[in-house]
Amino acid sequence: DILSEPVPNGTATLHGDLHVGQFIRSDDQTIWIVDLDDLAIGPPEADIANFAAHLATSLRSRSIRDWSGRVCRAWAEIGGALEDAVFHRFLRFALLRRHLKLREAGRPDLEKEILTYLRDSSNFSIL
Repeated sequence: DILSEPVPNGTATLHGDLHVGQFIRSDDQTIWIVDLDDLAIGPPEADIANFAAHLATSLRSRSIRDWSGRVCRAWAEIGGALEDAVFHRFLRFALLRRHLKLREAGRPDLEKEILTYLRDSSNFSIL
């Protein structure tokens, strides 16, 4: 179902796997972004959604909706507006990817929350 949605265009430079583990602070307090293997051009919503999905599945103090809202608001302050539909499309992809990674690692503890979000936020169907 996610694949049937319109493919967004974009001209932003994307990290491709943006999450908190990709930032390193050096001794002089400079922040570096590392692991640029998946560097690409696309819509910024792709990286921002992946960042939100990683936070929601790593820092469980907040829900997926709360983390995605907080990340979108922060991005609006520092980087500009996001297209809501595009962000949520990429968020569904990122959550599905996180779900599969966590399951493979033997950590299906967020499966219910992720699958509920996927069902409630789209016409995503799971047998």
